[in-house]
This record gives sequence, structure tokens and C-alpha cells, in this order.
Amino acid sequence: MSGKSGTTKPRASRSRASSKPKPAAAKPAASRPKPGGPRVPWLTTPVIVLLLASSMVLGLLVAKGGQILPASWRRPATVHPDGRIIGAEPAPRREQPESAAQTKTGPAKTGEAKVAEAKTVPAKPTAPALPESAPRVAGVLSPQERRARLAQVVLPSSFTTEWGGGAAVLRESANELAQGRAAGGRVALTFDAHFDSLPVDKLLGLLAERGLRATFFVTGAYARNAPESVKKIAAAGHEIANHSDTHAAFTKLSDAKCLAELERAEQSILPLAGAAYRPYWRPPLGDRNLRVLRVAVRNGFLPVYWTIDTLDWRKEATPESVQERISAQGLVGGAIVLQHVGSSASVACLPSEIALFRSHNLVPGCLSELLR
Repeated sequence: MSGKSGTTKPRASRSRASSKPKPAAAKPAASRPKPGGPRVPWLTTPVIVLLLASSMVLGLLVAKGGQILPASWRRPATVHPDGRIIGAEPAPRREQPESAAQTKTGPAKTGEAKVAEAKTVPAKPTAPALPESAPRVAGVLSPQERRARLAQVVLPSSFTTEWGGGAAVLRESANELAQGRAAGGRVALTFDAHFDSLPVDKLLGLLAERGLRATFFVTGAYARNAPESVKKIAAAGHEIANHSDTHAAFTKLSDAKCLAELERAEQSILPLAGAAYRPYWRPPLGDRNLRVLRVAVRNGFLPVYWTIDTLDWRKEATPESVQERISAQGLVGGAIVLQHVGSSASVACLPSEIALFRSHNLVPGCLSELLR
């Protein structure tokens, strides 16, 4: 193979060429890194000056923004209840836009300037109207007057009201009266009146024979349909309380309609009952929740539930069943007994019922006597 022409000479030339050192120009000097890290080509003196100037301008805007920025860009001032101004101060008068009259004809008169200035001040947003807001019913008590009629009432420690002991709500029963104080050995006789008024004369006679008072929860519809019955109850010395206007289910009504039911009933009852009226309120059908109870309490009504439900409104009710319910649900001090004016079973049971209470050293009477 060495005898072939052209083969040995190229090899020799290549070896000689590789043995020679490369010229210095082939290695660029810029590729060698210098000590101290890589060089940043854009961080020049003009750039540094520009950054310093920008930071100074930004600091000036932050410090003097209230005087430099336009009034439309400023955050409006907020006045704290103690008089301090929180936030940016209002724009100075010179920055207020001039009225058209001032730009055309020069300075306006004093009265015209006040009108023009008033037009430039933005109006304060008004609160949205409450839904279903009903007008105040004439001839009813105010919340303060209702509370005054309940001034002698002593409530149990578990009762919490919006107007008499704080706004804390522990449970539903904390905003209604379901049982009075056990001390004193009293029970409350209460009668709801809405449907029938026929037995009321006999009921009043039985209570009068025994020298007892009771509390009658009357609807507005009952007062309008049987006004003489309401007058007789008041004349006999009994208490008359609120049982709504139409015996509606309150949890299905809005707040405004709940209050309207209470006030319309009061409007019909108050002229007939006079001083015998007490702003106790019993929810029809026992239908209530925390929202409904709050509406009643905030407007001066005292919600009253019951301890013993006699179920005397049922068709199958008898004097024996009424007395059995009273015995089974507890003959204890502070009990509130629920009965109805239109129940012949309760009227027939009343003498033995009173004797049963007295045999357990309990004194029946009205709600105010229980709560006094």
C-alpha cells in the first residue's frame, strides 16, 4: 500500500499540519471569562440614571398624590363617627369644575354660585326600600307602649329578648314564654278565641264562681265577629291578649305581613278591651320560628306558648280526655294550660280541672299573676 502514489504525501502533510500550533487569531479573546462574574451589557450609566429618576418621581407621587393627582382619581374621604377624616381629603375648591354661567359671563352671583356648586356634588346613595313595607296601622300601640304594659312581668332567667336583656339567641324557646317560674305554685289558665263564641258566657260564669281570672287570646276576626263577647271578657276582669288577626300560619308570611297581622288584631281588640288588653301574643297553630319570634319581640309583643296542650279542639275531645292530658303533661308550678273558648269539653271539665290543681297546691289564674 505504501507504493501507491498520492497516499503517503497527504498523510505526511496532515501530520505536519496537526503538529504545528494554531495561530492566536483563531482563539477570540472575548470568549475568556473575566474574574468577577459576567458583564451585563444593558446596565449602563444612562440606564442607571433613568432608574433613579423614575424612583424619585414615584416617591413624589406617593408623598404628594393628594395634591398632584386629579380630583376624579382620588379616593373619596370617609368621616369616622368621632369626627376624624379617613382617606384622601376632598378636592380643594379650585379643582371643582366651573359652571357654564361662570365660563360664559364671568363670576356668577352668590345665590347662583351656591346652586351651581350644589349641582356638582354627587348625591348620596339612598337605601333601598324594604320589601312589602306596610304603612303604620292607626289606632294601635307603639312598641314602647306595649312594653310599658308588660312592665310588671318578671320573666324566667332562660328568656332572652331583643328589648329587655340583650340580643343573644340561645334557642327558639329562649324568645318565647312556654312556662313560668316554678316558685310560687301558680299555673296560668289561657283560652284561645277564634272560631266559636257560644260557650263563653258559661265559661265566664264558672270562673266568676271560683273567683279566678284567666287570659284570653283573641283574634281580630273574633273581635269583629263577636264584639260583645270581648267586652264581657274584659268587664269580668280577665286579660285579653293577641292571637293574630286571621289565625294565619306566621312562618309562611314575610316580616311585614307578620307585623300587619299583629297590628290589625290589636286595632280591633283594643277599643273593646281597653285596659284589659295585654300585648301577649300566641302564634296560631303553634306555627313559629326564630325569625317570627324576633319580629314579635322587637315590636313589643311577648310570645307565649304553652306547657300543657289539652287538645280540646278535637271533635273527639271529652272532659275526661282534657283532664287526662292535664295530668299526663305535668302538674307543676309555672305551667301554662292551653284551652279554647269554643270547646264544650273544656267548659265541662273546668270545675274538676280547678279542683285537680288545688289538690296539688297549685293556684290557677291569669298570665300576669303567674309572671308577677
